[in-house]
Amino acid sequence: MKNKLYWSLALAIPSVALSLLLAYEVKVAKSAGFPLDDAWIFWVFAKNLATGHGFSFNPGEPVLGSTSILWVLVLAGSYLVTHSVVLISKFWGVVFFALSILLTFRICLFYTRQRKVAFLSVLSVALAPPLIYGALSGMEIALATFLVCLTLFFHLKERGKSGKFFLAPILGALCFSARPELLIFYPLLLVDDYVWIKEHNVPSAGQSALPTVLRRLALFVVFLCPHFIFTYAVTGSLLPNTFDAKALDSGIIWAIRNGNLGELAISLTLNPFVWGGSIVVTLIVLNVFWAFFWAKGLVLSFLKRETLIYPLAFLLIPILRGIVAPVGNSISANQRYVSFLFPLLSIFFAIGWEGLEQTTKARKLEVSLRRWFFYLGGAALISGFIFYLNPLVGKDEIFRFLWGFYFPSIQAKASYLNFPDFRLIFCFAVVFIAGVGLLGTAGYSVLRPTGKRIFSLLLVMGLLLQVGFLANWSQRYALSVRNINQMQVQFGKWMNQNIPKQSLVAIHDVGAIKFFGERRCLDLEGLVCPQIVPYKIMGWDSYVVYLNKHRPDYFIVFPTYYPTIVKVLRLQQGILHQITLERDIASGGGGVMIAAKPDWEFFDSTLQNSGLLNVKPYVPKKSFRRRWFDAQERQGLFPAWRVYEMKGREAERKLSPREADSFYRKAASYDPQHDEFYWHLLAFYRKIGENVQAEMAFQKAMECQLFPPR
Repeated sequence: MKNKLYWSLALAIPSVALSLLLAYEVKVAKSAGFPLDDAWIFWVFAKNLATGHGFSFNPGEPVLGSTSILWVLVLAGSYLVTHSVVLISKFWGVVFFALSILLTFRICLFYTRQRKVAFLSVLSVALAPPLIYGALSGMEIALATFLVCLTLFFHLKERGKSGKFFLAPILGALCFSARPELLIFYPLLLVDDYVWIKEHNVPSAGQSALPTVLRRLALFVVFLCPHFIFTYAVTGSLLPNTFDAKALDSGIIWAIRNGNLGELAISLTLNPFVWGGSIVVTLIVLNVFWAFFWAKGLVLSFLKRETLIYPLAFLLIPILRGIVAPVGNSISANQRYVSFLFPLLSIFFAIGWEGLEQTTKARKLEVSLRRWFFYLGGAALISGFIFYLNPLVGKDEIFRFLWGFYFPSIQAKASYLNFPDFRLIFCFAVVFIAGVGLLGTAGYSVLRPTGKRIFSLLLVMGLLLQVGFLANWSQRYALSVRNINQMQVQFGKWMNQNIPKQSLVAIHDVGAIKFFGERRCLDLEGLVCPQIVPYKIMGWDSYVVYLNKHRPDYFIVFPTYYPTIVKVLRLQQGILHQITLERDIASGGGGVMIAAKPDWEFFDSTLQNSGLLNVKPYVPKKSFRRRWFDAQERQGLFPAWRVYEMKGREAERKLSPREADSFYRKAASYDPQHDEFYWHLLAFYRKIGENVQAEMAFQKAMECQLFPPR
């Protein structure tokens, strides 16, 4: 009876949160839709597959432009039965999300016999905004989360039983088909299986745990084969087209392919730091009060062999993502690249609460834990000290290498957190976890009156904070749906009615425009047109070489993203339709998208004798320093000077010259090697009458222009 009560509560509470998002969607967006254009990309493939055109973007042109084959199959099967699009996506998202909650509750009972603790553990994740957002986003987030929970559940049920090893390996392979980052998830569980059998001396496993583990690994590999065979048949490679389009010339795979030692060094040092560090930050981002219990459980999990696999999975999967495909970081894109790991937070919560109840064991571990956390806290303070002094030590030869390559790339334009400096958040997260470990072993206990009040207060404060987060996310979700419906969806419908059927249309967003437009499209981002990726690596200006080979009849693009194309094809003079959004948080491009007819005659007359059109795609051999800054801009990571420059421009627009001057001086202290920055600085200081500063800016601008960084 109690189990049913807790299960009902575990489903009822997130259901209210889902209803909140849907209510805002009806109120703000006025019509159902998706908050991301990527969801419509899945539907382009699903509809083509369901209507007999195979796995293709343009019918008759096989391509694997989806990172989740399994989600496409789910949508395609649903479309055959219902012919519904938006509602069926949300239906499956909610179903998979609800099943994930129930499975997580059951998994938590493996580590705590108290249903109340299991319920609190699940509640801390069931109200996580990224998971609720993902359930209604039309993306594969809920499916991947469900498969992670299901795989973990059957792994725990089958662990140590040599005769039962069928379901967990199969589900582990399906996890990979849902999200490629999960390729390593089941192998990590196999390590856990091996350790568990050895620790418990399971008789049924025989004299050695190795045969059981190898049998399960073999089954896992067998069920992976269809995925790789299908991928190779479509793309001629074991990787989908989206991998090259997003990773571009970054990551360890690209570095090995091209023998680039510089990128190899980046992939093995900076990228794991950014992804691994930001997954730690995620604990704080989700809920700073409940993060106490998550961090406590994370610490205690490292001390037990039975639970060691959970913190390893929580940290290693993002770290390996950073090594292989370093696009963004763990907190970017509304945490959707790591949301499927959030059920592990429930396990950390349960383990952390159990640790708070076991005061005697905690006291025995106190001495060793304090020593390790002393080292960890000291390392965090030293790293923070160096990070914040890097503008001062930048001229010192000892720190020049670190200052020039590593530290600028750790600073993020963390607009989601509303913090200009990612370093502060990372250092705070490390110190927070160290502090949690110390507090958890200092005698506090939920069995004592004082400890009970403290932890009850943390739970209540966390719940109130979560309600505020959900209200904020609801508004953002609804506004994102409205943005996509007003721009991409409307452009797709406009294209369907106004552009001839045999036309070739070059587009930037390849989801809703293609789905509703039903015209043959050329993808300028390379997600479904892999031939453009080499030109994309060379730089935006080289796009004209690729476009010259295909000569699209129309363009539907953000003009701010393709200034060269707009200029040489005179798109501004051939605008047929334009949409401008007042409040844009999802569409991109500054909220302005145009449909235009290119002027190929002007293009030919301008570039026919330039020799540019004869350039073949190649991999540019850039200097180590230059590649760092290129990688930063692609990943959304900005050097500190760029952050302060943006704040200076914003203050300048608000007619606050003193505030702008303060930000510009901070930006200049990083000695940026960009002449455009100094030309703008020159104009600003001349405008406010600062002749000395203007002269200095002029000299730096000329220096950067004559001796640009290579």
